[in-house]
Amino acid sequence: MRELFRRFFAHPGLTLQLIITTFVIALLGLATSLFVIQVLNRFISHGVNSTLTSLAVGTLIAVVFELSFRSLRRRLIVAQNRDDSDRLSEAAFSVLLQTQQSALDRVSFGQRHEILRGVDSIRAVTMPQNVAALLDFPFALLFVFVLWLLSPVLAFISVAAMGLSLLMAMVVQMGGRRGIKQAQEVAAERAGILGSAVSAAETIRAFNGANFLSRGWGESDSMLARLRNRLFSSRDALQSRMGMVGSLQTVAIVSVGALQVVNGDLTVGAMIGANILAGRALMPLTRLSQMGETFATAKQAGDILREFMKMPLERIKGSGLKQYAGRVELQELAFSYPGSSIQLFESVNLTLEPGKTLAVVGPNGSGKTTFVRMLVGLLEPAKGQILVDNLDLRQIALPWWRMQLSYIPQEPLFVTGTIEENIALANPKITPERLNEVIRIAGLRPFLDSSQDGLSMVIREGGRHLALGIRRRLALARALATGGNLFIADEPTEGLDGEGRRAVYALFQQLRGEGKTIIVISHDQEFLKIADYLMDLGVKPTPGIQARQSGSGTEPNKGVAAVAQKRAE
Repeated sequence: MRELFRRFFAHPGLTLQLIITTFVIALLGLATSLFVIQVLNRFISHGVNSTLTSLAVGTLIAVVFELSFRSLRRRLIVAQNRDDSDRLSEAAFSVLLQTQQSALDRVSFGQRHEILRGVDSIRAVTMPQNVAALLDFPFALLFVFVLWLLSPVLAFISVAAMGLSLLMAMVVQMGGRRGIKQAQEVAAERAGILGSAVSAAETIRAFNGANFLSRGWGESDSMLARLRNRLFSSRDALQSRMGMVGSLQTVAIVSVGALQVVNGDLTVGAMIGANILAGRALMPLTRLSQMGETFATAKQAGDILREFMKMPLERIKGSGLKQYAGRVELQELAFSYPGSSIQLFESVNLTLEPGKTLAVVGPNGSGKTTFVRMLVGLLEPAKGQILVDNLDLRQIALPWWRMQLSYIPQEPLFVTGTIEENIALANPKITPERLNEVIRIAGLRPFLDSSQDGLSMVIREGGRHLALGIRRRLALARALATGGNLFIADEPTEGLDGEGRRAVYALFQQLRGEGKTIIVISHDQEFLKIADYLMDLGVKPTPGIQARQSGSGTEPNKGVAAVAQKRAE
């Protein structure tokens, strides 16, 4: 409802046209009642055919005009809400794409799904028929006013019926808010289970997890069905009561009106016309009561969406350099997970000059991938600074920074699109020559040549249908597409065959020869041999950092060799 009124105030010109159009519709809606009154009072009494013809033609014209104005109002409502609805959807999706990763990690898949579904709930409120019902409601007083001119007593009955209907609708809506919130929470939980069933289909089958997921699905689905049935029952009960109020209103108006007719205070035509007017006055309220659940659902969705849109976003604007040389400096760097007082690592100090290589080792859970995600700008350090060419990473525009990186994540995932689109994701302006070069370097050419679609092959579901080695090669090609001076790789040879590993080793030697700065997470001896520095995140709280001896060629010093051998074992 708040969003609907915001749109009314955002487009005052269209809103004024809607109000005027609705007023004209209400005026034209009086024609039927006045026709009945005049026919019963004049034609039946006097029997003049010309009178009936004039009344019928006039009423027919009014009905046609009313239909035309209703069509005009529908177009105005669509014009008022179309762009706003599109902008709201785009804004919600943009926030989902640009929210800081640390904040987004705290929102489950099911919750993200329900948040975006909330946009559809808000859009449902702004549908033409719903907005029209809301606009018609205040103009119901016009029918009450005309009814009062006929008989104040009958007008009082109509107002009482409207008040009773409004009270019942408010009680049902207030009682249904909690149920709607619970239904949204259970729906988010069910969406999460569905996401697991889709994304982990092989795991479910390999480890007999069907029964486990089926129990969770059955419980959440049954709970959701019960909550929705309860809401539907409340809505149906309200509609039944509203119908009863309408019937009682008819009985009351006809009964009291009949007494007034007998007493000579009202004509038969006026009594029947009054009943029609009372029905028209009650109609918008009846329609609004039927929309109570829609409004309540939209309100809940709007509240959740507003909270979601308050989440911190990544820096789109910031500083940048004309040319990044590849220097990385870590000053008193520390990281701790949100809500945790324990730091994963702290007091990390290291300077990587352009062309140097850092190898990072450590046991599982020691923070290797977290360290890489900080360098990429996906996570913020708890303390300290990451300086790139002496510029604090927190002052840099992240889109620019990621154009300077060649990044291979630990688990390579891809967006829905072709292989070519995924490789060029970080560098849409990549030339065909460069595209073919990175494909060759990554060793993807045999796979593409054997595929029917080649570069036009569509990747779905993050690329999980592809072999891990192929995904690694795709990730390597995607990383090389940027041509950045800083190369960051998290377990780059995992899942590769011997040929693939040899290609990666050769690439790293080539990158070193080109003066690229390299940060690699790996226990692979081939990477440790070429490392200028070795960081051991298994040492807590301050990681151990060792530099190779100058002039030692490609062999690491004894300290590096000892740590590398220990981690490899």
